Amino acid sequence: MTNLSLADLRKEYIRQRILIQQDTQGYATVKKSLHHSILIGLSELQAITNTPIKNLGFYWPIRGEPDIKDTLLQWQIENTSRALALPVTTKDQPLVFKQWGLNTIMKPGLANIPEPSDALAIKVDAIIAPCVAWRKENRQIWRLGYGGGYYDRTLFSYLPSQRRPLLIGVAFDEQELNSSLWKIHSQDFPLDVLITQSSSNFSTFLKSP
Repeated sequence: MTNLSLADLRKEYIRQRILIQQDTQGYATVKKSLHHSILIGLSELQAITNTPIKNLGFYWPIRGEPDIKDTLLQWQIENTSRALALPVTTKDQPLVFKQWGLNTIMKPGLANIPEPSDALAIKVDAIIAPCVAWRKENRQIWRLGYGGGYYDRTLFSYLPSQRRPLLIGVAFDEQELNSSLWKIHSQDFPLDVLITQSSSNFSTFLKSP
């Protein structure tokens, strides 16, 4: 894959992500492991950062992204003060997160991705973002997305005086990129933690005194 363009690289890793889920028997094990990793990772992230996570933004799954709705509903049930939220996307603008539950009325949004219709917009303490691929560099973990820059734009919209939401990546182990295939750019925002089916991988700066 060394000669692939970034667009072709995205296509290849999306294809691999879909293939993982097409292995029905194998994916059942992967999904169960990912479920546990997410619940443990959220708990560990709060402890490491000393940041309570009450309002949690996440994504509606498309193109082979792991469907984590059931996992997050369980996380919410464990503490009834918690809220889940999905992004409402406006072209070239930061994301707005609106509260979501099983009874939320949904409508097609940008790129025909379902989003809450008339739900309440809320400030989120953390955002779970899907990864096309991921890699480690400079003691941090980086997420390759679709190229629209919406998650990066959202986090960069916070003023220095504001506490930004924690950024959580969810991906499969198999989506790790070789460092030679993708260069990190100044507009890319590092993940605070990457959660895969095998573990929670924290950027080491979170563990520094």
